[in-house]
Amino acid sequence: MKVSEHLRKHLLDKLSAHRILVWYDGERGFGDYVSKLDLPNVNIVSAHPSVLAARRKADTLFRLIDNPSAPLSDKNAHLLIYVPYRRAPDDEARTLDPFEGFAAAGAAFGETEGEQLKSMALRALPEFGDQIERMFREGQPTLALLDSLSKSPAYPLVNQALGTRASVEVAALILGDKENLSKVTGLSGCSNETLRMLKDELGFDPPAGAANWESLRTLLARYILFSEFIFDLEDTSSIMELGGLSMPTALANMSRAAVEYRERILNIAGRLRDSSQWRDAYLELAIQVERDLDLPRHFEGLADPGKRDTFAFEEGIHLRNMARIAGEHNVAATGHSNAVPQMIRDDMPLQIARKIINERRNSVWRHQTERSPLWAVAERCLTVLETTARLEPEWKKDAVSVKSMVQAYSLENGWSDLDRAQRLMEQSIAECPLKEELEILIEQARSGYRTLAGAVQQRFLERIEAEGWPPEDLLRQTQIYDRFIVPALAAREKTAYILADSLRFEMGRDLAQLLAEFGQVELKAASSALPTITEVGMAALLPGADGALTFKLVDEEVIPCIGSKLLKDLPARLAFLREKLGDRMVEMQVSEFLSLPSTQKQSAALKNADLVILRAPDIDKLGEKLSLKDARRFMTEMLGDLKIACGNLARLGYSRLVVVSDHGHMLLPEVRPGDVSTQAPAGEWGWNKRRFRLGHLVHEKRGDRIFNAAHLGILGDLPDLVVPEGFGLYSDGSGYFHGGLSLQEALIPVIVVTAAQKTADPAGGAQDIQIKYRSNTYTSPVLGLKIWYNSMLSPGLSVKIEAFDGPGARANKVGGVAECDARDEISHLVTLTAGQDTPVPLLLDADFHGPSVEIRVTNPDAPVVWARLTLKNGIMD
Repeated sequence: MKVSEHLRKHLLDKLSAHRILVWYDGERGFGDYVSKLDLPNVNIVSAHPSVLAARRKADTLFRLIDNPSAPLSDKNAHLLIYVPYRRAPDDEARTLDPFEGFAAAGAAFGETEGEQLKSMALRALPEFGDQIERMFREGQPTLALLDSLSKSPAYPLVNQALGTRASVEVAALILGDKENLSKVTGLSGCSNETLRMLKDELGFDPPAGAANWESLRTLLARYILFSEFIFDLEDTSSIMELGGLSMPTALANMSRAAVEYRERILNIAGRLRDSSQWRDAYLELAIQVERDLDLPRHFEGLADPGKRDTFAFEEGIHLRNMARIAGEHNVAATGHSNAVPQMIRDDMPLQIARKIINERRNSVWRHQTERSPLWAVAERCLTVLETTARLEPEWKKDAVSVKSMVQAYSLENGWSDLDRAQRLMEQSIAECPLKEELEILIEQARSGYRTLAGAVQQRFLERIEAEGWPPEDLLRQTQIYDRFIVPALAAREKTAYILADSLRFEMGRDLAQLLAEFGQVELKAASSALPTITEVGMAALLPGADGALTFKLVDEEVIPCIGSKLLKDLPARLAFLREKLGDRMVEMQVSEFLSLPSTQKQSAALKNADLVILRAPDIDKLGEKLSLKDARRFMTEMLGDLKIACGNLARLGYSRLVVVSDHGHMLLPEVRPGDVSTQAPAGEWGWNKRRFRLGHLVHEKRGDRIFNAAHLGILGDLPDLVVPEGFGLYSDGSGYFHGGLSLQEALIPVIVVTAAQKTADPAGGAQDIQIKYRSNTYTSPVLGLKIWYNSMLSPGLSVKIEAFDGPGARANKVGGVAECDARDEISHLVTLTAGQDTPVPLLLDADFHGPSVEIRVTNPDAPVVWARLTLKNGIMD
């Protein structure tokens, strides 16, 4: 039975029982059906064109029911009222419905699930239950499309070969898996019946000479995909109308589906794209059709490729559109397109650009290995522009004092959001091998960041000059040990003190979010001791530093001191701690701690010490030792290592975790002309650093800020601190730097974790994980992996995925996961979903040229390798 026939019978039964029926159609799926509906002895009123006119007509017909003076046809007739909206949920709301009185006098139809189109279809066509469920899961099929399903039982051989009579499923099976071709050809008579079905149900009529099913499959793919492409363009008026663009002459006679087959064509293509089982086949076929028809050349002027992304070249158009539109806010703000980007004032282009990103988020092409990093860059650039647009109009009202600026920076959704967005943007740019398509957008985002951050920095220096540093009531770096470590040790709490070099405040916010799974987390902002360099900051984090940290000039070398103790370097600082704590303290680097191969060895290394000091110099090392590109790429990944270390400490019984930093940093893509001072200030300098001079000023010069050192909390033998204006420098170099006086450099996070009850040891046992790659050789620095994870107990699993230059513990890491949906943006761990492949793009280091790589999936909480795969380097061939 057709769905429409089943519906007709149901309506007649309801009318027979109640005489009056109000049909509420909140999904508006029956409007066309009602306009053509003819039921015996039933007056039909539709409120679709006009509710008021329908109410008047319904009143008239209602008065005629059982009226002795009315014509017989009207007196005995039933009344059906169609209303294109949902019935109100309660009695009070229903008093406002002009048709509720009719429903009360008779009955309502359409408000229960059993009276919705999907339920009707399932009852009418139970043999098509799976297909109907899928059709409603993927969209809103029409009644006409559902009625067409009832024609399919005319193809018994197709059903015998492929297990379905539905043309949409048959086409998807043939295109999605070549093995189904043998099922069609292996059954006598099935080939001809399949071709007849494809012609009758889809309009596919191949040339007479195409008898081989390999060729027929290619022709069917071309027919389906090109038809979907054209249907999509017609929906957006992209051809025939927009900008004079017409169908290319070379493709004018290309076979494509008539409009009557539209829904089935769209369903087939969508079915292939959305199925993890058939997606690879779809991609292969779509790439072949695009290449065979040379679509990028024929549609070179296409401005809007629609919504469905049938072919790969459409994704590129969407990306370029997004980048162009996101940049238009500068045109709106400055009035001409070639202006240097200024403060952002018009948000509408950004909203449109964000809409494009959201609409394309599930595009099959966006998540291809080569394209996914580009979209990550685009989205990160947009976030920088959006954040700048949000903060720029308001920041000056909070910039009235040093204290208010610190508060505005450290608040949730505060100014530090801009630095976070910029860090993640630069990370995405560093992870993207080819980004020429986005160069203009990247430059606009970078300029927007520099403009606003520079303006805030100038105001910050002005207020520091007037008020000094640190502001009143702000936690001082020199207070941290005595305030957070000493009481914990006195209470015999097992305590960990994690010293993260160059962890700036916004990174601390991200880390605090990660650590929340281990217990109660408190995040505070603290003022760094000046100058913002490691020697000073690490000394300020020692016991008794508050009010006692001074600087002495010893043999023309500046040395931080606490009392009489000279704290020249790391050995001196550790010796100072051991004098106070003795064997109650153990110290090591985070990387050393995480390299220990088991929980037992980690526990043994800590020696049950009351205080564990873990040093994390990695962020500063990345910025100062590696290339700036690598620093931007890997800096955020260090937060994941800190999280893992804290988790392991909590499992080992350390209930108080305190994560602190010596200083922050600035991270710019480059040092631009004008950033470097052409002439250094004249003086006798104890510290002659890239971002400051500390000592005795002899002669002032323009472009410098000169401070009385004591006014900034710098006590000792050196009276003057001189810094360049803005984010200026006294020597050239990379865009990573610290030592100066800015919110980014001088405001640090203090994260205090009160760990919950001791958690279970990390799962070090085997996991059912497989690493899949399309061959045993890679030919691109970006590898499109698929990671299969299977578990009956856990729906998801967080893992670390890395590439190494060989097997064994001594192998060097040469690559990691690029930004993708499965990667956590803070920890960089990848979440696998049980029972399915997780697409993961892995980016190899640009300077790696070895003969092979070993890809490892490891337990992030313990150094256990759960899966590994070795691939040969085909780039060298």
